[in-house]
Amino acid sequence: MKRKTLFIGVAVVFSLLTTTTLIKCQLDPDQRVSDASTVNSILVDELITDESDNSSHLIGDVIAISGFVEEVNYLNNRTTIIVKGNSTGKKSVICDMQKSQRALIDSLKVGQAITVKGILKGFLHDVILLNCIISYPTNHD
Repeated sequence: MKRKTLFIGVAVVFSLLTTTTLIKCQLDPDQRVSDASTVNSILVDELITDESDNSSHLIGDVIAISGFVEEVNYLNNRTTIIVKGNSTGKKSVICDMQKSQRALIDSLKVGQAITVKGILKGFLHDVILLNCIISYPTNHD
């Protein structure tokens, strides 16, 4: 009887810990992006071209996009980087940045090559990434 009670107690504790961990991961998307070590890496031009056709299965996933800084803005208490590809089209990727990225963002220059990692939210006129971090800021000469 004591063994059965011990087993049930351990099972309950394990279940509570697992549930708490899963809930925390769902509630903290910033951490989810930061911790993601394996992500789909996509060029901005490819993501914009594929738009809902081949990339819709990635919605909700952490992805990394590579392109060039078109604009940085600080509207509505949010920091956003607009990333363009090599094409001359009007579409871009809007990256809503994590607050922890402010120092890196302040050092960015328009036209600079950049890789940004974030959660693909979807496709409107532009592609939307949320909870983004800068993976590889590089000089673009």
